[in-house]
Amino acid sequence: MAPFESIYQLQLPWIQSLQHGFGPGALPVFKALSAFGEDLAYLLVLSALWAAGGSRAASRTAILLFVSFYLNSVLKDGLGHPRPFQLAPELGLGTAQGHGLPSGHAQSSLLFWLMMARFYPRNWVRALGTLLVAGVALSRVYLGVHFPTDILGGWLLAGALVWTFWRVAPAIESNVGRLEPKFWIRIAALFSGLALLLHPTGVGAASIGAFFGLVSGLALESVRPAVGSVSAAAGGSRTRVSQKVLAVLVAWAGAALVYFGLKSLFPGEGEPGYLLFRSLRYALLCLWVSAGVPSALRALPQLSSSDQRTKRRSSSA
Repeated sequence: MAPFESIYQLQLPWIQSLQHGFGPGALPVFKALSAFGEDLAYLLVLSALWAAGGSRAASRTAILLFVSFYLNSVLKDGLGHPRPFQLAPELGLGTAQGHGLPSGHAQSSLLFWLMMARFYPRNWVRALGTLLVAGVALSRVYLGVHFPTDILGGWLLAGALVWTFWRVAPAIESNVGRLEPKFWIRIAALFSGLALLLHPTGVGAASIGAFFGLVSGLALESVRPAVGSVSAAAGGSRTRVSQKVLAVLVAWAGAALVYFGLKSLFPGEGEPGYLLFRSLRYALLCLWVSAGVPSALRALPQLSSSDQRTKRRSSSA
């Protein structure tokens, strides 16, 4: 921290000027923007994307996002850099735990939208992503929980992760495809267990549990019949939209039941078994999204009947 102290002291007036410039009335807006960088926001978006037929984009983005959360937590604790409100309490308009560098919100938001822009190269996706990445970053500085250099560190790490992912993902996926699904689960369990032992924190437990649940769900789904794309269902655009909405609602309902239901039942922070049960909760949550949601879609009569109509028309053509 000592070599960086002058750099942090230099940035404190910048944060103060930002807070004074926007004024206290902007606090609710920046708190709302900051919420877009929370794990729950990503889980909602990814589960909706999964349910609406974008499982490839959702699964790849989720895997990288969970790895990113874990690495961010490891780096934060390893570097041990302070947050602005820890040096100047009067700047603390928001609350945050742990250390500051790199910013997890900035890192995850840029990573998420870079992946979305790669899978969905549309102008509105790029525009929305740019606005939210900038808004999340600005909110963290305004709230006094991150220095601008924390934001820059998070962005650099996100860029490095996305660049690395697109270089190695094709080779990894081709090799993984040759393995039996049970080996996916075993490898994911071994990796997750070692990662949690090396970094037993709340963020580490959540990200590693989510990673294991996601990989397990993908492995289970690989041996099941594929779910027909909702977007390809017969019956007109209005029917397709209603089916997508229904699928998303089913995904969110199950996710809410797992997330909040188990949170109320499992031990809280500081209680015995907290990390283990936190990891289990996130594992079950992502297992629901990656395997439970496709199973629920197969059971929905609206989607099943559409798939059957599509098959009949294809066979008669």
